[in-house]
Amino acid sequence: MYVILVLNYSAPNDLLNQVDQVSAQCATDFNPLPDRDHAIDFWTQLASEYKTYPNVLFELFDNPYIDEWRYFKGTKADAWKALRDGIAIDSYKPLWPTKKRHTWQSVGMQEILNEIRHTGARNIILQCGLPGRDLDLWLTYKSIDPINQTAAAWHAFPSEGSKWGDECYSHPSWCDDRAYSFANNILSQGYPVVVTQFADSSADGTTGAPFASTLLQKLDAMGISYLAWMFKPDNEKFATLIKEKSGTPTDGYGEYVKAHYACAAGLKNSCLTAMRQSQSSSRSAGQESSQPNVRGWIPSTSPI
Repeated sequence: MYVILVLNYSAPNDLLNQVDQVSAQCATDFNPLPDRDHAIDFWTQLASEYKTYPNVLFELFDNPYIDEWRYFKGTKADAWKALRDGIAIDSYKPLWPTKKRHTWQSVGMQEILNEIRHTGARNIILQCGLPGRDLDLWLTYKSIDPINQTAAAWHAFPSEGSKWGDECYSHPSWCDDRAYSFANNILSQGYPVVVTQFADSSADGTTGAPFASTLLQKLDAMGISYLAWMFKPDNEKFATLIKEKSGTPTDGYGEYVKAHYACAAGLKNSCLTAMRQSQSSSRSAGQESSQPNVRGWIPSTSPI
């Protein structure tokens, strides 16, 4: 089994909001970037622990959304530079109703990668796009790995702002195929691409998986690996694979992914099921109205 470890939540030290003389804040929410105070220690400890396990991969930071942070004034290129090199940020817990005003220093992906390699770890390092879905400038601003054991991490979700049943819904990130073009550019330069998250509607009564069925067939043709989000029972109407701990697949999304995985694993009897699931994603008017409005990136629960 291959295991991906990923830094998801982060929080800097903050003397102004310390509790019982402890300045290290609890990492309980998404921040735009990882913090210098703790992220390097986090990764060097994990790298030291798992450097003898080549089947453990490191995804350095989940959904770095500095480009979508409302207080960031730079260009898209500036955001990629901030991801690679770090930047000063003036608040944290920005997704909370009341964010904490405090200037702290993020740490760039290049420095984290360097520190991981200094431990002697040769594990594959996955570098995410902005904020996970956009790989446009990945080749330009990727961190340099001295042993060239790095790959692009892509979070593939339905087109930003689309709804189940829309024409745009089956396209990742944007209402066109540019996301596949960005991934192809990376592949053409010899770097692997791994979709470490993808999802579709899992609401009760859903028939078919118009996004997942389109995505996975394209990824198979491109030679891109992928992991479905998320394998735990939940009440969410989106991105939930199983209904309960026994593993019953959710309607639509869960059923399709199970069939597709079985097909990809060589269980040929499941191939027909997967194809039928793909073809059954016709959008009835009644079904469209019951599906959730889906954004390209949804901060929800942490990866399992």
